[in-house]
Amino acid sequence: MRMRSAIDANFITPPLPHEYQDVHVIASVLKSYLRSLPEPLLTFRFYNEFLETAQIVNDQQRKAAILNIINKLPEGNYNNLKYLMKFLSYLSEKNQHNKMSTQNIAIVMSPNLLWPQNENDQNYAQQVSSI
Repeated sequence: MRMRSAIDANFITPPLPHEYQDVHVIASVLKSYLRSLPEPLLTFRFYNEFLETAQIVNDQQRKAAILNIINKLPEGNYNNLKYLMKFLSYLSEKNQHNKMSTQNIAIVMSPNLLWPQNENDQNYAQQVSSI
């Protein structure tokens, strides 16, 4: 976590030095940041609602239900999520180069955005894989 320590100390500023430009390092730092939050970005409060919403078969209804939950997030969480989604959208636009389709991004990022309050929940892996 050398890069994360350097960022925390304001040692690294854009543009990133060459040794910090490896996409895997950057992705690891982003995921580490998200997992280090005291509460997931999508919050413990809405964990069950997100899982229930993921079960909605109709795409339009599921998207509307997700948007409804997102609009209930605390302002800071909402703003961070909005910024992160813009970045991930940009990342997916470069799919031909980086092989990160929206599905690949979802697989890699979703466990870092929402998790149960009790990490020992036996059903968590099963619930996440069904989303």
